[in-house]
Order: sequence, then C-alpha cells, then structure tokens
Amino acid sequence: MVGTLAGLIVGNYYYEQTIQKLTTTYQEQKCLNKLQVMILQNRPAKELTPFVQNSAVFRQASNKIITRINHIQQSVTQLETSKTQALRNFRSELQEFQKTLSTFSLEFQTLVQESLLLQRSKNNNNLIKQRILDVVNGHNFDEIIQFAYKIDDVAIEVDKDILNAQKDLQYTEVLRMQIILGSLIASVIAASLLAIFTSQAISRPLESLTNVAQQVTCDANTNLRAPVLTRDEVGTLANALNQLIEWVATYTRELKDTQVNLIQSEKMSSLGQVVAGVAHEINNPINFIYGNITYIERYTQDLAKVIQAYQAHYPNPPDTLQATLDEMDLDFLLEDLIKLVQSMDVGTERIREIVLSLRNFSRIDEAEFKAVDLHEGIDSTLLILQHRLQVRPESPAIEVVKDYGKLPLVDCYPGQLNQVLMNLLVNAIDVLDDSSRQQNKDYRQTQPDTIWISTQVTAKNLVQITITDNGSGIPETVRSRIFDPFFTTKPIGKGTGLGLSITYQIITQKHNGKIWCDSALGKGTKFVIQIPVHQPEPISTRF
Repeated sequence: MVGTLAGLIVGNYYYEQTIQKLTTTYQEQKCLNKLQVMILQNRPAKELTPFVQNSAVFRQASNKIITRINHIQQSVTQLETSKTQALRNFRSELQEFQKTLSTFSLEFQTLVQESLLLQRSKNNNNLIKQRILDVVNGHNFDEIIQFAYKIDDVAIEVDKDILNAQKDLQYTEVLRMQIILGSLIASVIAASLLAIFTSQAISRPLESLTNVAQQVTCDANTNLRAPVLTRDEVGTLANALNQLIEWVATYTRELKDTQVNLIQSEKMSSLGQVVAGVAHEINNPINFIYGNITYIERYTQDLAKVIQAYQAHYPNPPDTLQATLDEMDLDFLLEDLIKLVQSMDVGTERIREIVLSLRNFSRIDEAEFKAVDLHEGIDSTLLILQHRLQVRPESPAIEVVKDYGKLPLVDCYPGQLNQVLMNLLVNAIDVLDDSSRQQNKDYRQTQPDTIWISTQVTAKNLVQITITDNGSGIPETVRSRIFDPFFTTKPIGKGTGLGLSITYQIITQKHNGKIWCDSALGKGTKFVIQIPVHQPEPISTRF
C-alpha cells in the first residue's frame, strides 16, 4: 500500500507537470503560426495603392493595417514571456523585431498622415504611390518579412520540445507502473515466505492449504480457493490465502490491462508524432498560398475590368491586334481564368481542412476532459480514412450514410473517443474489403459496401452512436471474445488484438458508458456505444 501510494503521488505530480508543459508548448506553437500568417498577409503596397484617389477608403485600409500591426505586437509580447527553451533562445530576436516593428509602425503612421494631406491636392497620386513604395521597400519592412521566415526555425525547436514533453509523459507512466509493480511483487514474495514457514511449523493441519497454494503457483490458476473448515488459526490463514489469491488475480488483470494500454499508447504516440510533423510542414506553405489567393482573385478581376474597358473605348483594334485576340480567344480566357482562381481557392481551403484534421488527430493521446461536439470527431475521422473509402483496384468504393441526430455538447476525452471511432471504422472497412474479395461482381453491384453511422440522445440522457456495416458478420463463438486483449481473427502482421480491447476500456472505464455488438452471419455487424451527456466527474487519465 505504501509503495502503491508513493508511486501514485510521485507519478501524478510529474504527470501534471508534463501535461502543463505540453499544453503550454502547443499554445506557443499556435501563437507562432498565427504570428507568421499575420506578417505574411501584411502587404501595405497592395492594400493602399488602389485607393490613393479615395481618401475615405484609403483611411479604412490604413486603419486595417495599423490594427494588424498592433495584433502582431501583442503576439510578440506574449511570446517574449514564454518559459520554454526554444523561445527563451529566441527572445533577443523577438525584442529586436519588436523594436523594428515599432519603428515601422511610426513610419507607416507618418506615411498615412502625409498621404492624407497630399490627397487634398490634385495630381499627387503618383507622389503618394512613390511614398508607399519607399516605405515598403525600406529596410524596416524587409526586416519584418525576413523575420517571418525565421519563425520556421523556431517552430522546429518548439516541435522538439513537444516531442520531449511526450517522451517525459510516457516515462512518467512507466515509472509509476514500475513502483506499483515492485511493491506488488514484494508483497507476493513476503506472503510466499510466510506460507512456507507456517507449513514447516504446522505441516499436517496446513497440508490442504499447501496443496492449494502449490496449484495456484504452478498452474497460475487464480480461480482456486482453499477450503475453510475451522475457525482457529488455520481457518484464519485459509481466509487470508483466499484473499491473497483474489488480490493476485485482481492485480494480474490490472497489470495485463496496463500492458495493453502502454503498447497502444506508444503506437498512437508514434503515429501522432509522424502526422503532426507532416501537418506542420504542409501548414506553412498552405497558409502562405491561402493568404495570397484573395489578392490574386482581386487582381484578376481588376485586369478583366481593364481589358473590358479597353474593348469598350477601342471597339475596332488594328488588324494585327485583332488577329492576336482571335487566336487566344480573349473572352474564353477571361471567363476561364476567374473559374481557375475560384477552383484554387476551393482547393486550398480543402487542404487547410485536411491539415487541421491531421493536426487534431495527431494529438489523439491528449488527456484533456471537456465538452465537445461528437459530430466533429466523427467527420474528422472519416476525412482521415477517406482514402480507404474510395474505389481501389482490389476493392470497390465504400458508401458512408450518416444519420446525425441533434446532440448537445458531451463531456468526454475527445482524443480517446476519436481513437474509439477510428478502431471501429477501420474494423468495418477491413471486414467489407474481405467480404468484397469473396463475393462475385454481380452481388456487389446489387449490394454495395455501406457503413451507416447514426447518433441520437436516448430517454436516459445518454448519447448513442451506432456504426453498422453490411459485411459478412461475426460468428457467435468469436463475438463473445472480441473485447478480450490480444484476441484477433486477422492474419499475423495485420491485427494486434488491441483495438477493441482498448475501445471497451475507454468507453466503460473512462466514460462510464456501454458498448455492445449485434451481428449475424451474412447480414453485417452493428456496434452500439452509449455514454452519458454529462460525466459525474473527470475520470483518472491513465490511458
């Protein structure tokens, strides 16, 4: 008991410290990305030059830029107070950048005031544009842009801090388990020595107890119990032996569950690190492209207006120019160019959504307890599995039918629920792929592979998630063991037997819920999950 209590106290202390460090580092990573995007979106020349003739619009555009500069200064001030090693090493650059940004802000405000004064007089547009170009091409603005690219190096160091924090979290879990396991082993050894000493002192009255102890030790059969025939010391010892066997059985089950959890935690942590790295590398260039698509679309429309104005004022161009216009089909080019820019805008937005889903999924091992929208988790998981739902050479496309009910925000561990949804959906996809290989082509055309996902709130204020497939189904002999650790029907190398076991523990132990399976051969399989909308209190984060 002392060893277990000490392990829990020490482990929980370092666990909370590591979680706090990991959360702080994630927040700083988000602040760095936001700062980089704001800097790269700051284009005074492009935002002010078109409005030099309109003082009111010019003033609004200037105020927008000044507000953005203020937001950048606030983000830099927040990063200067960081306590992580990566940003402490970067503090001098942040302070220097803050000075440069303040100098540029004063220079820009002076530019705005001078431009507004020049706008009162006519024929000063070219002078105003030149003043804007002078400021944009100046040393201060160039330093600001160069600083945006320096953020990439700092982001890499922050990612390393995140990886180190995750490793510390795993080490803390292992250390706590080692302390508890050591105390349990010491207790078993002490009890065994006591039993041997007692059997030597009182051999005959304890013969039956010795036989039971030997059978439990040799066969590891914790279902055996010593008979309690008297109320004297022998009877008391028999009761104690039975209690010890019960404790050993309980701790053995817990240790086995802990082993399963550690294996799954390591697997998901490695996956999360890889996905987080890929998402981070994609995020910066996509943000840069996405931030400039708006300007490209505006410039394209402006160029189209200019060309249309030329056509209106010069309806009869020279023959050589007319031949060139006919050859390139100017009307089609202008129409299609706008559509291309719009398609690029839709494409970049789609990539941003995928990257966001990857970044969220890469934090699947976070232990934050909060109220979330479960539909967002389902959609995010489906987006990650989209490549397996599409048609492939070895299997047809899998149709997903969603029947979402109106759900409130649910108190849960969202990362762990995403893991549950991933396990169930991957199993359903694997079953449908295997069924498709066994069925003939005509049958697949009449019975397309389908997964149904439905959500609702039951009368007992429980959220119910149902995932159904029309695969080959599960036999009764297999269905009774699907939630057992390390039990799998998949070939070696394809399944570990951990997915449904971890799923069952997350639902029942971490969320006070229920999960069960209904299946019939040839008719498909249905998994049903029920969890309370509001948990009585956050459960211990041991996974």
